[in-house]
Amino acid sequence: SACTTIAANSLNMYQFPALVLSTELPVSEIWQQIVEAYKGGIPFHGHLEATPEVKEQLRKAVSSVANCIQTGELSILFKTRLSEDIIRQAIDYHCDVRNNGRCSIVMVDQASRIARSDKEKHGYAVATEHMLNYLEGLAAEMDVPIVLFSQLNRNAHEERPQMSHFKHSGAFEEFAHACVL
Repeated sequence: SACTTIAANSLNMYQFPALVLSTELPVSEIWQQIVEAYKGGIPFHGHLEATPEVKEQLRKAVSSVANCIQTGELSILFKTRLSEDIIRQAIDYHCDVRNNGRCSIVMVDQASRIARSDKEKHGYAVATEHMLNYLEGLAAEMDVPIVLFSQLNRNAHEERPQMSHFKHSGAFEEFAHACVL
């Protein structure tokens, strides 16, 4: 939800390209959520009972988001297992090919599912640090902000969220430029 709202606002309010990489939701669901957020939360489903005014707002939102996809301002990629190479290729293609080198905001939904090639050699925590270092370098090299989304661990629903609720929070605390709960 946060990811698709940021994408919608990036496109609608700032006319800034967005690249959404997801390990969890298929492209069609992400697209629907972006449409909903694009025009202030108009539900994509249930539009049959909507007033003509709401139907027209939804039609305009669908048209606008579809146009963003067609022009390349919005790219959505679904892979159950993202790798560092896939992320690099997606950014290269989205920024350089589709947007003529224009910077974009890159969002990765479910950072914990990014494949870590050295997990067996170093363990999950160290491999997570390596992955975060790689993405930090990639963001600097390609001059593009990369926003990672991650679930909190199961205990977070019982109390106010804290950094320690991030899965492998040490790596996120150490290498992220900012963490928002």
